[in-house]
Amino acid sequence: MSPALTWEDKPGWFLSFEHQVELTDLGKIGLVGESAFSSHSFEDNKKGTVANPGPFEGEIYVIPRRGVDLNIADVFSTMDEYRKYLDRLAGVRVFRDGFGIRPFGLEGDDWLDLRKAWTSGASWYGLRPQNVIGYVALTAAHNSQLEETTSREYFVENAYSRNFYLLMEKVIATVNGVNETLRRGYTEYWKLRAEQDSDITSQEVDTLFAQMRDAGAKSQDLAYEVAATHRKLEETSRRVEKITAEVVSSPLFHTDEERQAAPLLQEINQNLLDAKSILKQVQETLPRTNKLGDIADVLQPEFEYLRDQLVQFSELAGLGITAEALSHEMKIIADGLAARTTNLVTKLRANQSVDPQVLAYTEFVHTTIAGFRKQLSHLDPSLRYVREQRETILMASFFRKVQEFYKERFGRNNIHLVIEKPHKDFAILLNRGILTQVVDNLLLNSEYWLQEDLRKATIKEAEIVVRIQEPFVEVYDTGCGVSPSVEHQLFQPFVTMKPKGTGRGLGLFISRQLLVASNCQISLLPNRNQFDRRYIFRIDFTGVLHNG
Repeated sequence: MSPALTWEDKPGWFLSFEHQVELTDLGKIGLVGESAFSSHSFEDNKKGTVANPGPFEGEIYVIPRRGVDLNIADVFSTMDEYRKYLDRLAGVRVFRDGFGIRPFGLEGDDWLDLRKAWTSGASWYGLRPQNVIGYVALTAAHNSQLEETTSREYFVENAYSRNFYLLMEKVIATVNGVNETLRRGYTEYWKLRAEQDSDITSQEVDTLFAQMRDAGAKSQDLAYEVAATHRKLEETSRRVEKITAEVVSSPLFHTDEERQAAPLLQEINQNLLDAKSILKQVQETLPRTNKLGDIADVLQPEFEYLRDQLVQFSELAGLGITAEALSHEMKIIADGLAARTTNLVTKLRANQSVDPQVLAYTEFVHTTIAGFRKQLSHLDPSLRYVREQRETILMASFFRKVQEFYKERFGRNNIHLVIEKPHKDFAILLNRGILTQVVDNLLLNSEYWLQEDLRKATIKEAEIVVRIQEPFVEVYDTGCGVSPSVEHQLFQPFVTMKPKGTGRGLGLFISRQLLVASNCQISLLPNRNQFDRRYIFRIDFTGVLHNG
């Protein structure tokens, strides 16, 4: 999903939208005093002041490089000349008080990573670097913290410049989201039109788009030939009909040969009439054939988009398979290492000449292996959820184990996981791996944003709460809550407030798909916290309750 589109009923405008995002809602936002590689804790930076790069404005235009409606003949003599001109101008430049800052947008510099965003599969209709011309206008008065390097290229790496890039990254992601919605809607419209106009109700996935375009182009040429042939047939038919009528009506004025040819001429004339009728049907059919090229243009982007999406999810599935194989091998390695360490300790003690440091080291190895096995035991069900059967799971018992598992990790980050009391326990019949994966996603999301809120000093205490009340489990935390800019699209794919490289925006989407497939539901409740934001995730287990 993307921001709501508004119809603009005025010349030169089609649609518009407005999207507001709080700077503090962006993940990994830079704070005043932070270095490029620092990770200050709450104690290190109690003020938590966000490094505001200051107000600025900009414009980005998408310029088509091909198409029948370009109308470039008055300026450019050839299409190649027009494309070379665009190549020189393409890019988003950065100016300060009218002076350009190198190399932003110059000589193919893609500082906004448009190429990467377009080829990632997240947005088939995203902005393309070679089609974009734009600028960002800074001023010395309002953006003094964005300092250029000594080489006068790019900005000095600090919290202010990082936040500037984060803001621009969000701008591009929002525009790409709107383009995605608009272009996919447009594609759906033309698919419907194509079905209505050409009577096409379904197409095979492996449709050969090139052949469709070729057939459409050839049918247009054929239409001209059919029209010309039809005119010639009409003329010939009229002449034959005239001659036949004269012979039949006035036989005395014609020779015996002409009178004998009259029946043949009548037969020929009838054949000409039949040919005219067939050509008329062909003429009525050809306009529909002409649209094969347009239909191919409509279907191919959709097919490519679905293929890219399939690649994305195939990569995730492949990653899961790899992780499963890795966990299996690591378990074998851990078992072997534990056995060897035990044998070593036994031999050392038998010799009664044990170095205390060696013993301490072997104990450390044993402790590490135990922690390693604990992680594998938690991960293993999630990796094998496809094969495992459903089992009876008591909610309170399950979450106590989860609480114990995350105790050390959350403790290091000053986060507490609490199971709210009193609770109304209940049992469900579900695959344990699916439940683990969904709960992990909710808890790790909370952990990420609680760490951000602590870092910015927005909150003083970080707590994740699990509320068990049959048939629901609710998970929430004491952080700021869900940003209003994404609260209505949180379960859609590729929706995230985390920066690039940190989150792909697929966790909640996949969680919902897994739960729906298991006859469960997950939702974000309308309740609002002290920051006036929605914050409670509810999982509805009504469909898998187990009363046995």
